[in-house]
Amino acid sequence: MQKFIIYSFVVCSLLFSGCKVVPPTITRFEAPSNILRGDKAVLLWDVTPSKYLKNIALKNLADSLPIQGKAEVKPTKLQSYELRITFKHKRKTLSEARTVHIQVTEPPVKFTGTKHLNIGEEARLEWQLPHFAKNVRISEWIDGDMTTDWNDIPSQASINIAPVQNARYKLEYLDEGALKVLTHEVSVTPAFFTGTRKIIAGEEVQLIWKTNPKAPHVSLEKRENSYTREVIKEQLPQAGNFKLMPKQSTEYLLSIIDVHHTTLLHRVEVVQGVINGQKIVKQGEKGYISWRANPEAKKIWIEKVENNQPTMLYANLHEEGQLEVKPTNTSTYLLAVETQEGITKYAHTMRVTAPNEAGIYTQSNTQTSGYDIEVIDPRHIKSASSQTDAPITIEPHIISETATKVYFEFSKTQVAESDKPVLDALVAKLKKDEVSIAEISGHSDLKGSAKGCEAVAKERAEILKKYLVDAGIPEYRIITKSYGRMYPLNYQEMTEANARENRRAEIVILK
Repeated sequence: MQKFIIYSFVVCSLLFSGCKVVPPTITRFEAPSNILRGDKAVLLWDVTPSKYLKNIALKNLADSLPIQGKAEVKPTKLQSYELRITFKHKRKTLSEARTVHIQVTEPPVKFTGTKHLNIGEEARLEWQLPHFAKNVRISEWIDGDMTTDWNDIPSQASINIAPVQNARYKLEYLDEGALKVLTHEVSVTPAFFTGTRKIIAGEEVQLIWKTNPKAPHVSLEKRENSYTREVIKEQLPQAGNFKLMPKQSTEYLLSIIDVHHTTLLHRVEVVQGVINGQKIVKQGEKGYISWRANPEAKKIWIEKVENNQPTMLYANLHEEGQLEVKPTNTSTYLLAVETQEGITKYAHTMRVTAPNEAGIYTQSNTQTSGYDIEVIDPRHIKSASSQTDAPITIEPHIISETATKVYFEFSKTQVAESDKPVLDALVAKLKKDEVSIAEISGHSDLKGSAKGCEAVAKERAEILKKYLVDAGIPEYRIITKSYGRMYPLNYQEMTEANARENRRAEIVILK
């Protein structure tokens, strides 16, 4: 009897457990956490099957959904989505819900392009809009008036333009029915006019220009004083260079006659000499000063300033040279050049450092003479221009980066294979920015005569110019100069490495 009771209890327990109600549940409900506005997101869900399940619904979107499925949504801002199931349990209607959140990010929008160009050159406009942008249109505005427009263009593309004066470009499109406007401004320089800025009397000046290719008339004039202007050449090409040899500081004027009459100015300063050297030397050590002067000078000498009074240091010097000095404290050296117009002096200050108690060198005397350039003959004094027809002055070119240096073997001018990648990179920069100018200066070491050093330095500058021209850079965008041994990097050529650093050509990009 006892066995029967136990058996009956086990059977009833099994029957009772088989009749237990298991409610349905949401096993998955997911979506991307972030999308771009205008894109679609996909909601995915899974619900366990059950005969007690009454409904599956996406709140405010759809109901009577399958137990496994997906739905596409297109939110325009941060949006939450709720999946809810309802089911019967013990004669009650119950529910379960899960929620996902989708962050909506604005799609990239840009309208960019060239900001500055010379007249006659092309600019480029680029834009990127949402793929759903409609009625895309670009218009060109000059002086408040629309001159050109492009309609029904793609939402992502680019175009080339060639404005002849400052212009403003509007990009308009419909964004889900709302009008959006982007702008981009392009400034146009009527032309550029640049070249050599400072020379020693007797040296050559190179002028470089570029104007509107359609300009019917371009001419070159010079103005040596405030009262007279002299025509040098009529009917110049719209782009090119011109070499001349001024005897005194001169203003050159490029006259461009097209829809406007524009005059550009470039000033060349003519000096009688240049003095250079070390700026700092240690106490007790020797320093070096070098100079270059007008080859037609009557007399050249160097003075040293002591107690604010100049005294003769070296007399009857050649037009170019280098001297050894041993200052005991901070000193100023004056290069004096006498010509038919008078005497002009140029200064170079050499500071002396002395060791302190810790053995660290510090400046021993900060006093300077105050000399910069002393003009003895009043005819050298430059007066300001009083002309009423003063030209427009445009000087857009400044040094845009540090010098690129190319080194040479003794008395050689060939470009080494190892330097060609550096020059090729420079060519790429010049081609990318068609406004830039390359200025090449040739240098030599301290061996040999002054004329020989200047000749080899000039040839080094010219060989680099030829390399750039052969690579596709127009000749009028290249200025060459020869300094010979005037500006050594090492004043004491103690080793071959020191001398090689002096045997160089330097290229700077002017913008």
